[in-house]
Amino acid sequence: MDLHQESDLCEETLLELVKADSDSAFTTFYIAYHDKICGYAHKLTKSREQAQDIAQDVFLKMWENKKSLAKVKHVKRYLFTICRNTSLTLQARAACEQRIREQLSTEYQPFQVEVEQSPRQEKQELLLKLAIKQLPPRRRRIFWLCKIEGKSHRDVAGELGVSPGTINDHIVKATRAIRNFIYLCGSFQET
Repeated sequence: MDLHQESDLCEETLLELVKADSDSAFTTFYIAYHDKICGYAHKLTKSREQAQDIAQDVFLKMWENKKSLAKVKHVKRYLFTICRNTSLTLQARAACEQRIREQLSTEYQPFQVEVEQSPRQEKQELLLKLAIKQLPPRRRRIFWLCKIEGKSHRDVAGELGVSPGTINDHIVKATRAIRNFIYLCGSFQET
């Protein structure tokens, strides 16, 4: 048996152990692949912070999906695929969030105090406040901390004990819900 086959056999055995809830087998994979996954994520995102978060997400997904690891033939390919998909999803969400943020800031500018506001501005501010109020409590809190108080996703994630990706997901969904609410209410009032 050559060294490559022995290595594959070892990984195959480790996968079986991870599938059977072995923390030590999982730790072995983590130690063996963390730096490689982190480096690949950094290459994709150009951000050390995001690369660290993505690497954590990759191994979290591996652990959460451990029962389906029997189907995995090549661990390295499996982990790198999760890494690539997670990176692309994060970048797409960030781009979408940026577009929505720009649209909201140019169209609604709700929290700028002006001496005299036009009726349209007052209406938009009221709609925005109502839209925020309609969000589920946790999403509303995350939106408030990030968008109104200006905290970073990482800071809010640490404060709430979740990943920055979760914060990003809540922000994207909150922004979409707010935009839809404002659009529907605006359309309804004009008819």
